[in-house]
Amino acid sequence: MSTEKNRMQKLAGIPLNEAKEIETINTAKKGDYIVKNPTGEEYVLTPEKFKKNYYVTPISDDEDSSGYKEFENKPEERNVVEVTKDVMSKIEDEFKSTPSQEKFFDFAKNLKTKKAEKSVTVKARIADKEEKVVTTTKGDGENKNTFKFKASWGEDMILKQGDFLVVSSNEVYRIGKKEFESTYKFKEK
Repeated sequence: MSTEKNRMQKLAGIPLNEAKEIETINTAKKGDYIVKNPTGEEYVLTPEKFKKNYYVTPISDDEDSSGYKEFENKPEERNVVEVTKDVMSKIEDEFKSTPSQEKFFDFAKNLKTKKAEKSVTVKARIADKEEKVVTTTKGDGENKNTFKFKASWGEDMILKQGDFLVVSSNEVYRIGKKEFESTYKFKEK
């Protein structure tokens, strides 16, 4: 196991023997939304991004034991790229080190995309203090086909063959295959 992976797992509080890899780490500031997909994946959205993607009135006032309420997503088409072997080769040919969000976005927006729409509700809670949110993915050891790029919040984000990239108007981010398949549907042509 790499030293960097050990450092990240210790920072995230993940026991080193768990079969998980850290996708990214983000810090929720007081007032940010911590969103949980049906697969359990958590991520952070500013109030502005949350309001752009979800209706801010919860479906009901019921909350789970962790304070999450259910929210409906706003219908919005998103440009997505499936990271096939060919796409991963293009990425690896283009970048020899971890690119900034800006450089990776400039590259990704020129890839062939498909239209997809988020198709499920999510659970979310509002952070009442600053807290770290760790997004993990099922680990597969030292996968040689893992690539890193800088996320819009400045932390490394991993990308593997089989994942999906969402290319919005101003950023690009990764969604793992399992999470994508359980939360998105491709639009009919």
